[in-house]
Amino acid sequence: MELWHKGNLEDPKVLDQEGALKEYLEILLEVCSAETSADPDNWTPENPLHGHCAVVALLVQKEFGGKLLRASLDGVAGYEQMRSHYWNELLNGSEVDLTAKQFRGNDRDLVPPGSNLKDGRMITPESLLENPLTKNRYELLRNRIDKRWDEKYGVKE
Repeated sequence: MELWHKGNLEDPKVLDQEGALKEYLEILLEVCSAETSADPDNWTPENPLHGHCAVVALLVQKEFGGKLLRASLDGVAGYEQMRSHYWNELLNGSEVDLTAKQFRGNDRDLVPPGSNLKDGRMITPESLLENPLTKNRYELLRNRIDKRWDEKYGVKE
């Protein structure tokens, strides 16, 4: 399974996170749904990660550390309706985006460089979860992932 990233995921500082991230992505593809998407009307089983960038970035940050990144999609042809995109910077400075497959072909490369700021305010889990809809989607997806992880690998520590 291909994983979008910039930088070295095999850096000893992040241990062998690439394998764990791929396993996490595999489970995400199984449990994401219209109900957990920010855009349920345009979600499809063929594009299961559509509308999941914020909640997935929150989950990745919780599990793997690092910080949240965001870019505006204003002016990115064909993706303006998404408004923005979130992904992660890992502890060693490499970037990873588990929802990159929601973009067609190589369109993920059209996303501008990310920042840890939104409207001059640092992006934190707490700031993203201030939105009750995001919080509900995050909790639903987190519960689904935990359940599926437990079924597949045993109790998650």
